[in-house]
Amino acid sequence: MKQPELGKRLKEARISRKMTQSEVVGTFITRNMLSQIESGNAMPSVKTLQYLAEVLDIPPQTLISQPLSLPEAGAETDISALLTTKEALRDHNYATVLQWRASYPAALDDEFSALLAQACCGQAERILDEGGSAAEAASLAREAMELSHRGIYANDLLRSQAMLLFNRAAAYLTHQPGDAGSI
Repeated sequence: MKQPELGKRLKEARISRKMTQSEVVGTFITRNMLSQIESGNAMPSVKTLQYLAEVLDIPPQTLISQPLSLPEAGAETDISALLTTKEALRDHNYATVLQWRASYPAALDDEFSALLAQACCGQAERILDEGGSAAEAASLAREAMELSHRGIYANDLLRSQAMLLFNRAAAYLTHQPGDAGSI
């Protein structure tokens, strides 16, 4: 969806709810920014889009019927994939999030790296807690360490958690050498 179409949908939703721009923005964004978004001169971030959808009491998917063209290099992405991934992560569906790895849009690499790092940690911990393959848990923890250090959402706390999980998995592997990685 082009910026003008998204802005038009936002403005229509706001007007249908008889809200002024000032009422919609609150303290989250400026009224000027909302005006630019509504006129098609600016593209909202995912967080801003979620906020606006919440304030206007509409599902974010109604604002986005097709991929958005992002301003940087004209990259296209599907915001609904990000929202679906976040929901799956909140529901602790780590394996599902990890299965979708290859389909994540490159334009949102920073966001998906952060989400995947969390999913890797969650799945590694689940494997270790359930007595699964320590080698698989170690591999996921290693991947989480790499992902948690990538992009603008780099997270040292998550990286530390991944290191602890990796060390835990490694301890299982070194104490059970003949077991082929199962705990």
